[in-house]
Amino acid sequence: MAAAPSAPAASSAPARPNFLIILSDDQGYDDLSSHGNRFAETPRLDRLAAQSREFTQFYVEPACAPTRASLLTGRSFVRTGVWSVHFGGDYLPLEETTFAERLRDAGYATACIGKWHNGKIPGYLPGDRGFQTVTIADLYIHQNNGFHISNAPKVLADVAPYADRTRSGDTADRLADDAIAFLRENKDRPFCLYLPHIAVHSPWEAPPELIEKYRKKGCSERLAALYALLEQMDHAIGRVLDELDTLQLAQNTVVLFFSDNGAVHTTVGTHAGRLTPADIAVRNVSQLRGAKASIFEGGIRSPLMVRWPGKISPRKTDVIAHVTDVFPTLIDLAGAPPPPTGAKRLDGISLKPLLLDAGTLPERTLFGSELNIPAPTRMKSAPGQTKASPVREGLDLEADRAAANYGNAHLYARTQRFKLVKRGAKRELFDMAADPAEKTDVSVQFPAEAAALGASLKHWYEDILAHDRPYQAPLHLIGRPGAPGAVMHFNCARQLTGDFVGNGEWAHSLQASKSGSTATFAVRVVTPGRYRVVLEATVKANGFRGALTCGDRTTSAVLAPGEVHELGTIDVPANASEAVFTLEQNGHADTAGVEFWNIVLLTASSSKS
Repeated sequence: MAAAPSAPAASSAPARPNFLIILSDDQGYDDLSSHGNRFAETPRLDRLAAQSREFTQFYVEPACAPTRASLLTGRSFVRTGVWSVHFGGDYLPLEETTFAERLRDAGYATACIGKWHNGKIPGYLPGDRGFQTVTIADLYIHQNNGFHISNAPKVLADVAPYADRTRSGDTADRLADDAIAFLRENKDRPFCLYLPHIAVHSPWEAPPELIEKYRKKGCSERLAALYALLEQMDHAIGRVLDELDTLQLAQNTVVLFFSDNGAVHTTVGTHAGRLTPADIAVRNVSQLRGAKASIFEGGIRSPLMVRWPGKISPRKTDVIAHVTDVFPTLIDLAGAPPPPTGAKRLDGISLKPLLLDAGTLPERTLFGSELNIPAPTRMKSAPGQTKASPVREGLDLEADRAAANYGNAHLYARTQRFKLVKRGAKRELFDMAADPAEKTDVSVQFPAEAAALGASLKHWYEDILAHDRPYQAPLHLIGRPGAPGAVMHFNCARQLTGDFVGNGEWAHSLQASKSGSTATFAVRVVTPGRYRVVLEATVKANGFRGALTCGDRTTSAVLAPGEVHELGTIDVPANASEAVFTLEQNGHADTAGVEFWNIVLLTASSSKS
């Protein structure tokens, strides 16, 4: 690590603390040398842990976008309306308020530098949600990242935030560069820097020489690649922490670190495949049950480190806490006004009394859910695919929401001692003090506790279903001032008919070939008027026509083989609430399918081709 530059003259410390929130991606609970992992080298995170109040019973959500929604809002991800990691379920609804908005309004400089994953279109991006300085990292490019929104529309390829800004080198270091620049620019005012890394999410790609280092230590090739990627992130985090010291900001900066969910044991790319049982055992020193996407401990437990030198005394605590607690804790520590009366209810509480040793937290129950991919029994595979796509024939989010109920849900409730895990009709109660690995169901020994937790869990979930919309589709804003056109991703449709299924890139796209297949999008018209319509789709043969209807207006065109297709112009009325794309096939039953990516609406005067 290069020597730190000479320290500048000390600036006057702001009266309110700064915040640095560091989030890793898919890092397991024991992917730290301080947790007894015999291969992982994480010296900077180990040092941070030693300087922090480390929560050993801290809970996040089972996957990426849900944890981010809970972090940003202080509300359970299912309560906010986020319900998945793709398919439109990863858009934080526009009605939600983020901690960045609250802190910005209280005079903080705010930044999001790294992975966003709570919306991919204008209106949902970090710059629209309270963050004044933004760097978006492509998912999941660990070297030479493009730093634009993944699967950016081709027709907007030179328009921010879709424009390619590829920077050579390790992504974690480029994020550190931007974080350091933000710290230097805002050292004389209170700031909140949100630094969510894309490491150690698959693919596990790192410099060969670093991978070889871990192979020589005795790691398999895949585990070596994983821990090489982890070491790169640890080094980059250390650079940012060093800059706090250099700028003499560390004493007044609250640093938080945690992962977004539990470990993943498979990877794609160069080292594609699954870790061996021996590798998994290396990662799971604590022998936690489950992994990412699970509501067992291995899927939802993460270390939480909170450092504030001189204010928070370093030690470990086993008091239960949850990712929804971060929002109210930040607001409380900043001295910002509490949410106004009538605001959306927070699920989290402030950890300030515990952190500052000024009191204890009330006894409480934490609640959580697995991902709620709608109607999984109806998932279908695309031709040539062996794995069923979560976006399948017959998607109807309104119908799926109506079918959601406590009986078929997978949920958990956690008190300081007990944890109830409900997967459909099956319920298990675990004594977490005696059985942290969740091996033995003790519901027979503790029937009253099991019944009480079941009742409170049912009340929690039914309250969510009664007051919010866990399966809502994102609103596509048409004519939003300053936005580079409206973008509608096909896998964010509210309803699909015909033979729409996920293609080889099902997380971002769909394919169809049946005449009359439709995709319906929820829209909000900000500025009515005439718009140019461009369809981005891989059309493999002649014989197709595409049409877009918005309100009582329709435009259509024949689709020639290719990827970018002009559908003409359409007069979008102010009262339109949905847009419907229809695929027609002109009598060629054996015609290859069409793979859909985006519909882009541009002002009719746009000359971009």
